[in-house]
Amino acid sequence: MIKAIILDVDGVLLGTLKGVNSPYPSTKVTEYLKSIQDSGMPVALMSGKASFAMRRLIKVADLNNMHVTDAGAVIMDPIDRTIYKQHLLDSRIIKEMLQATGTSKTFWELYTTDHWYIQKDVNNAYRDKHRKHSNIIAPIEVADLNTIADQFPSFTKAMVIYSPEVKGRLKVILEPFFEKAAFQWAGTPFIAPSEMLIITTRGISKRTGLKELAEHLHINASEMLGIGDTIMDWEFLQDCGYVGVMGNATAELLAKVRNLPEDKIFQGPGVDQDGIIKIVDHFREQMMFTIIINKSK
Repeated sequence: MIKAIILDVDGVLLGTLKGVNSPYPSTKVTEYLKSIQDSGMPVALMSGKASFAMRRLIKVADLNNMHVTDAGAVIMDPIDRTIYKQHLLDSRIIKEMLQATGTSKTFWELYTTDHWYIQKDVNNAYRDKHRKHSNIIAPIEVADLNTIADQFPSFTKAMVIYSPEVKGRLKVILEPFFEKAAFQWAGTPFIAPSEMLIITTRGISKRTGLKELAEHLHINASEMLGIGDTIMDWEFLQDCGYVGVMGNATAELLAKVRNLPEDKIFQGPGVDQDGIIKIVDHFREQMMFTIIINKSK
């Protein structure tokens, strides 16, 4: 039976309809999720976004509980800022990577639980595009990111925004660090055709974030319904007992999900059709919930 719902954010809660489901979920979705949470079932978000970027989103949806942010590095309630677990990336490793790639050539972002930092005049198109589609405060721009790496002993995560044609070269440059940190290569429709590399401390991912969230909730991952839309979400979906995929899910994710038991998976409409409601309704109608949820209007 399902005892908690875990949701990816971009492409699941947030879509492409400006003012409707971007930069915040649709009113219909937030009201539906609130009704679930008010019925006693935890609804948690699972995202690569920073915790401070999630704060306004979670407040709008009125989901005041623990969530997984920073690609699994932080498990916290961003509203009251209570941290359950955090796994920080040593700034010495970040400095080595900055030097290897060259801060004037590569668009880096460094994150703490309160702010994010970028270097001035390094591919402003990436910066502007990322900010346009983020629930995020303005970055702190500095002359040299190395000085920020000197100021903090650790960071929640680092990110690189890059164009697909340089991915191979970037992998070669960063290969010496693959045993020192966790690398998650991803893309979202919001920054396409650009892609992103999320770097957290070694051994940390959305999968470990799910495990620690389950510990906090005192339930098993097999009792969770996870919903996602990209291959990066497979990190946590593979351990969920029930899986929902959006109509806008990538072919890579669908290929993975097809190997799961048919009665434990369901594909709903796309995010712009509020597909998350149809997915949850499907499992509710199959009597897979431990509580009664009012049917969406």
